[in-house]
This record gives sequence, structure tokens and C-alpha cells, in this order.
Amino acid sequence: MSALDTALPGVSGRLQAWDRADAAKMLWAKDHALWKPGPTPPPELVDRLGWLEAPRAMEPRCAEFAAFGDELRREGTTDVLLLGMGGSSLFADLLARTFGPAAGAPALTVLDSTFPDAVLAVSNRVDWKKTVVLVASKSGSTTETACLYEYFRGEAEKALGKAAGSRFVAVTDPGTAFERQAKDQGFRRAFLSPPDVGGRYSALTPFGLVPAAALGHDPRRLLDPALRMAAECGPDRPASNNPAFQLGAWLAEAALAGRDKLTLLLSPAVASLGAWLEQLVAESTGKEGKGILPVDGPEPEEALASEDRVFVYVRLAGEADPGQDRLARELERARRPILTFELKDRWQLGAEVFRWEAATAAAGAALGINPFDQPNVQETKDLTKALLSGPPAAPAPAASFDEALGLAQRSRAGDYLALNAFLAGTPDEHAALAALREKLGRRFRRPVTLGLGPRYLHSTGQLHKGGADRGLFWVLTARPASDAAIGSRPYGFSRLITAQAEGDLQALKRRGRRAVRVDLGERPAEALRRLADAC
Repeated sequence: MSALDTALPGVSGRLQAWDRADAAKMLWAKDHALWKPGPTPPPELVDRLGWLEAPRAMEPRCAEFAAFGDELRREGTTDVLLLGMGGSSLFADLLARTFGPAAGAPALTVLDSTFPDAVLAVSNRVDWKKTVVLVASKSGSTTETACLYEYFRGEAEKALGKAAGSRFVAVTDPGTAFERQAKDQGFRRAFLSPPDVGGRYSALTPFGLVPAAALGHDPRRLLDPALRMAAECGPDRPASNNPAFQLGAWLAEAALAGRDKLTLLLSPAVASLGAWLEQLVAESTGKEGKGILPVDGPEPEEALASEDRVFVYVRLAGEADPGQDRLARELERARRPILTFELKDRWQLGAEVFRWEAATAAAGAALGINPFDQPNVQETKDLTKALLSGPPAAPAPAASFDEALGLAQRSRAGDYLALNAFLAGTPDEHAALAALREKLGRRFRRPVTLGLGPRYLHSTGQLHKGGADRGLFWVLTARPASDAAIGSRPYGFSRLITAQAEGDLQALKRRGRRAVRVDLGERPAEALRRLADAC
């Protein structure tokens, strides 16, 4: 952490103030005054701090999780499909992409899209005799997850009849309506997670550990490094010698000094950590006109020159990228604020999870916000629900490519561009989005973020609306090639994804954000390439 004070002179003062206040002890005592002094704490500051004990609390349950993984292998299960959204799915996706399945274990696919083409692409590959579906939702009431479950439950019943329930497993909180639903509808089992852990802090609970076991990996390999990091960040370690508070102070002081773009450099083998960090940091800090914007993914070096950035390099020993090493050295020579965390192996991600959870909580204290709520996420949900409650309505007029580029041209120092893409997320679309992002970054020399809808609504969507007014938003929509009915609901996935895009656009405009919708038509990848050519 030798770079703590590089271009960030407020860090030492912040750590000294935290030492005087015994901030580490306050965190572990779950003292709400660390974030919001006063006699009446917000509910989330009372009942959302269970993640501090999660690594220790989950140790006795590792045998339970491992037995589930063994059961899947014995049965010849070849595929596990996880239906979830945001904090209920992002760490599972990281595990699938970072580790893959162990020998003889099933592959894990995470579906967190409501674009009908994406849903049908997964559905068409399911062999119901060899597939188990994990339905992951803390409450069970998340619209996207509930709709996906209804659809896949219907498909399972077509294939298996009354035996369909045996192919489903719930991961949820105790006492929820979803726990009762799982029992009533014959789920194989329900794994219950601590109710005092919020979704984006739930990686080291059943929401992350059950998928790890399903992939054939021992959850202890994640928990052991997390426990060591928790000890290093414990109440007896003053903030000035505490990895979590050191990182939290650095992030917060950077944001307060105008360096609010947290640019992530990640070794390719652990690149999926970026999406998880993006939700944790953006949704936790993006409120009350403040926030830290994670920028995940490769960018042109022209865009990296902006003065509103700090850099974190998570380097995997033995698998580092030479280009990233070179860039990190250049940033250090230029005295740009950069921290490097070196992992000896991929399982050290368990330690990084705890470090960043605690650091994000500490950063929230320095920013004076509550890092455990998400007050602006509900706004888009309510607007989407209203759009679905009546007859289908035409979406807002789309902007032309020239109008969208005109919006980007009006960006100011400290702004960022956000590509919010309600697409199926095919490889061709991902490639076209990456090319467009690169062209925009090179031309406008601004950070450019990329989020697939509806996933980003539960991640950076909070910061887009609750953070500082520094974003320029392109809401990218396309016309699905097909549709799929959702149980007995009066709408299918095509109308749902359309309403979600329109709801988010309305929420952005209600808050005076600079936003346009861009219609990519029936061939979105082609349209994206044309848009990139126009840059």
C-alpha cells in the first residue's frame, strides 16, 4: 500500500481520524454512528452487517454444500442453470468464468437476462433429465428472477410432469414467501442464507458457496483466504494498519478530490471480478449526489489520461498480462494514483471479496452515506411495473445516431459515457459493443462504461440516478427476433425487456440526467458497428 498517498494527501488524515475514533472497532461492533450518527439508525445499518461474520459462520456448513455437489455428480448432472439477478448471480458467474467445473462436475450457466432471445437460447439447450436449476433470490420477489422461474418451471413440467420440482433448488432467506413456495412446489431443497446480509455482500454465503460446490469445488478454498483477510481487517487492527480501512480511505478521498472513476486493471484469468466489484462499489456508494464509478474492461490509453481517475491493478502471479504490467509501471512513473494487489492464486479471490466488502463499507463512512441501501433502484422498478400494468404503450422516440453523438460531444470534464444495452448479449453483440466503447473513449477521452440490461439496473443503475450528475446515457434497445410467454402473466419477455428499458430511461430523465434511447433495430450488432463507424 505504498502508493496510498500518491496524489491523494487526504488519506493519512482520514486514517488518523479513524484511529482516534476506533473506527475498526465501530465497524465490527456494527455501530451505525460510523456512517450516520444519531439516535435512530436507518434499518439497513442495523440488519445488513452479517457479512462481517459470514466467513466464520459458513465454515460449519461447508459439508452441507459439498454434499450437494457430490449428489449432482453421482446423479450424472451435466448442467446447472442459475436464475438470479445482481448480488444473487454475479459471484456465481465469476466462479463459473474463473474456475469452471472440476473434473466430473456439471457446468454452470448464469441467466440474468430477460431479453427473449437470450432466454430461448438457454432454454433450447436444456436437457431436463441432466439439468438442475438454482433459483437464487433473497426475497423471491425480484421480478426478473420470478419471471425466469415461471418460464423454466413451465418448460420443466412439459418435459417431466409432476417430477419437475425435483430439478429445482432455491437459495433464499429464511421465512420468505419464496422459501414457502419452494416447499409447496416440491423443490429438491432450499439453502437458506443469513437474512442480515444484503445481496451485493452475499458472495461468501450460500449465494456464492452453493454454486461453488455445484461446480465441484470445496467452498473452504474461498473461505480460508477470506478468514485470514477478516483477521487482518479485524477490530484490533487500527485503521492505519487495516487493509480494508486503508483501501476505503484511498477510494473515498480520491472521490472527494474529484477522482471518482475507479479504473480496474485485472489479470485476464480473474477479469470477471470486475463485474462483481462494479456492483459492490457503484450500488453501495452511488447516492446522495456522491459515488465511486468503477470502470471495468479494456480502454484506449487516450481515455486513461483524464484527471478524474484512480487505478487498482489486481494482478494474478504467474498469469499476469505483460501489457497491463507495462501500463501499471507507466501510471506509477506518471505519479497517477494506483494500487496493486497481487494474488498468489485464483482462490485468493475469497480474500479480495472480504477486503473490498469492508473497504466499501469504510468508504461509505468517509463519504457520509449509507453503503447498505439502494434507494434509487426501486424507482425504475416502479416505473417498469406501471408500464406493464396497462395496455402496451409505444416507447419514447429514439434518437438518431447523430443526436446520440451530439450528446456525447457536449460532455464536460469529469463526465462519463454509459452504454446501457438491453440486448441478448451474443458474442457478436459483445464484440460490437466493445468496438463502440473503444471508439467513444478514444474520440471523447472520457471513461465509457458498458452494462447489459436488466443486470446493470441492480448495479450501476443506483449510481446513475443517485450519484453525481456526471453521466451521459445511451439506452440501447433492439427488437427481439422472438418472444416467450411467462406463465399466466399478461405479458411475455419481449414486453418485459421493453418496459425495463423504457422505465430506466424515464427514471433518468425524471432526475434531469442527460439520456437518449438509441434503437438498434432487428440486427443490433450491425447497427452497433455502423454507430462505431460514425464516431
